[in-house]
Amino acid sequence: WLLSNRTNSLGNRAAFPVCIFQYQIQASSSSAVIDAVQSIVSIVNNMYRRFNVHIVVSALEIHTRTKYGYDFTNQRNNASSTLDLVKKYSKQIPEYIEFDCIHLL
Repeated sequence: WLLSNRTNSLGNRAAFPVCIFQYQIQASSSSAVIDAVQSIVSIVNNMYRRFNVHIVVSALEIHTRTKYGYDFTNQRNNASSTLDLVKKYSKQIPEYIEFDCIHLL
């Protein structure tokens, strides 16, 4: 449910709602989002290590703005309303979207 059905310019699935949500709750700081994603990936990597699987972030897109009027910042403590808002937001993402982003390769 968090991943958009759209693909980005590289043909990969894109997580637009998650990126914008993370950017907004991290006080609009790209470095804070990078740190948060690295922490999550590290935890997941440690969980899968016992299966001899290594998780790597090969690219990270951080969407710094939204043209669709959804502000996720006030939804931090209410998981169900945040989920509903993210679902509604993801349905309205057009096939092509302009955004500012950072690519880590």
